[in-house]
Amino acid sequence: MDLAELIRSAIELGDPTGNVTFDQLDNLLRSDLSDLAPEDIEALFLALSAKNIQVVEELRPSFGGALQLLRLVLAQRLAFTD
Repeated sequence: MDLAELIRSAIELGDPTGNVTFDQLDNLLRSDLSDLAPEDIEALFLALSAKNIQVVEELRPSFGGALQLLRLVLAQRLAFTD
C-alpha cells in the first residue's frame, strides 16, 4: 500500500466520528511501517489534521459523531427506497 492509499484509508477510518485511534493506525500501518519514512508519518498526521480528524487513545461516544453516522445510515436507506 502506498502513502496515498494509507492516508485515504486512515481518513475513511476517522471520518464518521472525527477520531481515529492509535491502535487503528497501528493496525493500518503495521505491514508498511518498515517502508515509511518519518516524513510519511508526518504527512499522514497532517492529512488527518486537515480533515479535522483527531488521533486519540480510545474512541469515546460523541453526540456529533453519532448524529453524523445516523445521517449516513438514513441517507443510505432512503437511497434504497427510491
